[in-house]
Parts: sequence; structure tokens; C-alpha cells
Amino acid sequence: MHKRTLFILPVIAGVLCLAFPVVLEQLGTPRLLPDGVNSLLGMVGMTVLCAALNILRRLSAPACRREQKALHDERNTAIQNKARAISGDITMLAVLLAAMFFQAFEGPEIPGWISWLLLGIVIGNLFLSLAMHCWLQRKM
Repeated sequence: MHKRTLFILPVIAGVLCLAFPVVLEQLGTPRLLPDGVNSLLGMVGMTVLCAALNILRRLSAPACRREQKALHDERNTAIQNKARAISGDITMLAVLLAAMFFQAFEGPEIPGWISWLLLGIVIGNLFLSLAMHCWLQRKM
């Protein structure tokens, strides 16, 4: 579905929430809802309507379209993926160093299972990384 279509649906929902109490009142139907529900529906409808119209206005702006195009550009996506991979490697190295530190200074205040848990996380990340690498090679 197109993004505009997804944001037109809340506009329709907002208009319906606003119109529902008015239509019931005009038809002269007996009160089907408690007293506060009509005003609550009106407030919810107005909030949803305003938010959806604001998002639609923003999506139609040329600057927003340029921003979305730049965000989903292949080069930027590759740069983001590379940055995430490097930060993940640095984080796993820090976890490995913490595991080695806890193993070296194991005592009554630091239980031994903490270092083994951290080492297991690093090894699990390594195997997951290798599996994802093989899967992505086959996929592409």
C-alpha cells in the first residue's frame, strides 16, 4: 500500500469519529452511548484527523520527498549497514574483554557464571554472524 493511502485511512476514521455523535443527534435516536462517550469520540476524532492531516501535509512537501529518497538511497543504506557492523564488532569485543576480566578476577563478589554467560553471548553472536553471512550470500 502507498504511504498516502495508509494516512488517508486515519483521516477517514477521524471524520467518522467526529460525525458519529452528530449523525446520532440529527437522527433523533435514543441515547445508545453514555454521556461522556460522545464528547470522547469527538476529541479522539479531532486528534486523529489533525494528526493525519499534518502527516499528509508533511508527506506532500518536496523537502520530505527528497529526505525520504536520500534516506533510502543505496549508498546511504550501505554506509549505515557498515557502521552498524563496525559498532556491533566493537560491542562484542567489549563484551569479550569484560568476560575475560571477570574470569581473571573471579572471586566471591563476582560469580563465575557471569563470565561464561558473556563468553556464550560472544560465541553465539559469531555463529549468528556466520549464518547470516552465508544466508545473505545465497540470497543475493
